[in-house]
Amino acid sequence: MAAYPPVLMNKNGEGGIVWAHLAIWLRLPCLFRLHCILSPERRVRGGRRRERERTLAAVKLAFPHPQQFEAMSDVQEPLSWGKSTATEAVLEQLVDDRLLPVNINSERPAWIPPRPEETEPNPPEGYVVSLVRLHERGFSVPVGRFMRALCEYYGVELHNFGPNSISQAAVFVTVCEGYLGIEAHWDLWIHLFRGELFIENVRGQPKRFARAGGLMLHLRPTRRSLYIPNRMTTNNAGWTRGWFYLRNFGNRLPAFTNKVLRERPEKWDWGVSPPAHQARLVHLHDGVGSPRGQRRPNRIPPRATS
Repeated sequence: MAAYPPVLMNKNGEGGIVWAHLAIWLRLPCLFRLHCILSPERRVRGGRRRERERTLAAVKLAFPHPQQFEAMSDVQEPLSWGKSTATEAVLEQLVDDRLLPVNINSERPAWIPPRPEETEPNPPEGYVVSLVRLHERGFSVPVGRFMRALCEYYGVELHNFGPNSISQAAVFVTVCEGYLGIEAHWDLWIHLFRGELFIENVRGQPKRFARAGGLMLHLRPTRRSLYIPNRMTTNNAGWTRGWFYLRNFGNRLPAFTNKVLRERPEKWDWGVSPPAHQARLVHLHDGVGSPRGQRRPNRIPPRATS
């Protein structure tokens, strides 16, 4: 490494300091094989602006998502939870709607509303934090294997799911069980869906990481024809205030640690890579996808993820 100049780029240029420090910190071998970095004499022949553009372009090739490094530095920490709107009356209504179990054990109730003075969740041992809107969108207990797999694969806790993410999972389970006649198929799921990081971006306010709902589950744009047409709701305003304590039956959910998602792991975009494995899914998504040009509304009712 001593044979190469210690300064990888003109740090006075746009983004120079960011990329120079980043490249030195990562010490990726591929950076030192780039012609624009290995050839100092080229900087003499060309203009400073042209050299800077060439160097930046080469460095960007070495980083799949360069914008993400710059964008994350502008995102602030999330605000506090605030007082909950999930009163006992609200939770009893979920019970009446069969979206929550009945509290039959006074010593270990299935759910507990937060105290009026609480502004931050502090669940008792054996409980996690859930939100009213998640149950309205299809989440229920007891938690099944597919929901547990989602938590494990994406590395999240229950509160990290957004309402529409729960809806996507609930509809998928319904399609598998009610239409295809199989259990929720994991390879089919990751073949069709990918995870995205949600950043709060309210007009006139700084961008913030999401206190709840940082994981968004989206149908891959290139696979839309392989799945049923369905439209998620766009009105989930104020849903993060409806938090309460839910008993973690059988410890099937990750323990609550108030986790905040601050990055998007690469595996959130992974799919079924071996072509042979993808070929095994053809008979499944062929039975689910709609004919080209035909856009039917999704009339499959969301049900508990299992």
